Amino acid sequence: MIELISRRIALRDCSEHGWILEGFPQTRAQAKALIIKGINPQNVFMLQVPTEEVYKRTESGVLTDFSCDRTILVRHLDQMSKHLPETAFFFQKYYNSLSNIDGLKSRWFTEDVTLEALEKTMKARLSFARDYFFKYISHGEERPCVMQDLNYDRKFLKQSLSQYKYVCPVTWRQGKRFANCVQRPEFAVLYSH
Repeated sequence: MIELISRRIALRDCSEHGWILEGFPQTRAQAKALIIKGINPQNVFMLQVPTEEVYKRTESGVLTDFSCDRTILVRHLDQMSKHLPETAFFFQKYYNSLSNIDGLKSRWFTEDVTLEALEKTMKARLSFARDYFFKYISHGEERPCVMQDLNYDRKFLKQSLSQYKYVCPVTWRQGKRFANCVQRPEFAVLYSH
């Protein structure tokens, strides 16, 4: 499946316009395999709908264009309840890219939450690129690049730690004070001397 996804997103339409995976990965192992293959979703959304509501929505007569085999649905929901929390935790812990959406709210609410998360990531990436490549524009001084909302692999942060470890070198260099970055690692900054 991952090989198929890899081939599909390499096509021109996906590379130009982006892509959406729905219902995959379903396990932590699949999520890790995606990352190893080089497929890293920038934003991950988890639509939370209680099991009772799922059954209610699939009752005959409620949705006219949706037919459902209850035995398959029960198995699917059972698998999801076992594997989805650890899959969601994987993306949140290592990439900070998970957004939870209340599936009981309207489709407009879902759209707003989704677009807000996508916009935040896009703005962060544009800001990072601007600060990284045009660092000397403001008053001829080098600016640090903020890493917040980039949804990058946090192992890069650990690999890039300076001799100060989790103490921010920018606040030390500019203000001669220590600022601890441990509580919110996304507030750490990329800074080169």
